[in-house]
Amino acid sequence: MSDLRQSSRRFPFSLSFSLRRLLALLLCCLGLWWGVALPARANIDTYPDPANGDVVVRSLQSLRDTRDGSWQLVLFERLTPRGVRGIYLRVVGFPGRRIDRETPLQLEAATGQSWEAIDRSASALTQEPLPANIAQYDFESIARQLSADTAMRLSFSLINDRRPVEIPVPPVVVREWRTLLFETAPSLDPFS
Repeated sequence: MSDLRQSSRRFPFSLSFSLRRLLALLLCCLGLWWGVALPARANIDTYPDPANGDVVVRSLQSLRDTRDGSWQLVLFERLTPRGVRGIYLRVVGFPGRRIDRETPLQLEAATGQSWEAIDRSASALTQEPLPANIAQYDFESIARQLSADTAMRLSFSLINDRRPVEIPVPPVVVREWRTLLFETAPSLDPFS
């Protein structure tokens, strides 16, 4: 009889211990399943520009600067029947932020390479001038030098703010830009 009491006392303990182990195993499996990185999918769009007869291939990314401000970076390439019309990086801030277009955009890669991009907002192919919270930079010479998927940092000035805006650009975004420039756009023949 005493053996029966001891066994019944151990049974609930061993059952709850087994349930805890099973629950822990299940949580670990779910954690591993959720933690598996899915393959990166490039967010590259292609669309016609009826105003010019061009085809635009673009990558749009929403990123935060080091002061937690939101920005959109739009890398786009304009294609004409004769070839590439231009490669530009458009920086878009929320209204109220005025980008200083007199100073060039500074780019620094984690590899130590650095570049400057000149503002081309005045030559943007839009019906109206770009608002002060948007700047468009000539990115063609820089784009051809992007040889690795490495982190970058963009910096530029705002009007009436002494501190430069710094936007960390993760390697996955640079990979998307390189996909656009070296794989997607060259493989298109939109005018055939």
